Amino acid sequence: MKDKTKPFMFFIFIAIIGIFFTACDGSRKNGNEAILEFDIEINENESIIFEIQDQYREFVFEKLTENNCTITIFAEARPEYEENIRNERYRIEIKNNLHDTIIEIENFFTRPEPRIYWINDKLLRIDCGSSLAPSVYSYFYSRDRHILSDRFDLATGIIDVNNSLILCAVFDFTIYKIFEPEIYKKLDIQSDNNDDIFWFIIGNNSYFENKAIFLEYYDENNELKTEVINLVNSGLY
Repeated sequence: MKDKTKPFMFFIFIAIIGIFFTACDGSRKNGNEAILEFDIEINENESIIFEIQDQYREFVFEKLTENNCTITIFAEARPEYEENIRNERYRIEIKNNLHDTIIEIENFFTRPEPRIYWINDKLLRIDCGSSLAPSVYSYFYSRDRHILSDRFDLATGIIDVNNSLILCAVFDFTIYKIFEPEIYKKLDIQSDNNDDIFWFIIGNNSYFENKAIFLEYYDENNELKTEVINLVNSGLY
């Protein structure tokens, strides 16, 4: 008896080839070419098993060359909603001309894109995520020590650069030593609502000075308060 499945399988195969070339032709965008890979296997019953994988080539999203270092952000473009391409997956590579090793932050997802900038000529900051959600998190890189910090969630812009201290504002105010995060101090600032994200209540005129932190924040009545907290005996210095 004639097997009627073979012509059907043949047409499936032709359709796959057509999809492959159509996708490759329509997916060139921003100088990146999509690669569609598929494997076809014919089992004992002569049925076709196939798998299609779409991948997009990594490209340089941003490169910053300053202070004897080169910091490169690589992005991987992925398709979304027909021809729109959104960059979500990134990799960061840090090269220091004075060191042989390369520091990398492996593939990670973030919206919006990562932001990199030098705080001074020795300390680099990398911000990811959104400050509105808030889902922002940060890394710091020391040019002199050629080391990358751990991830800090909701790291504020209040930094003691000379002593490598950062104020973070999640469910409390906590000061961390940037490259020794096991050394930290929680500030005794109370909130009426234990679910408050302190990121939203910190004031603009907060700063470190003379082994103290001048902290401006809004209380539960939305009134602006200021406190000066002595850090001499905090173990941070």
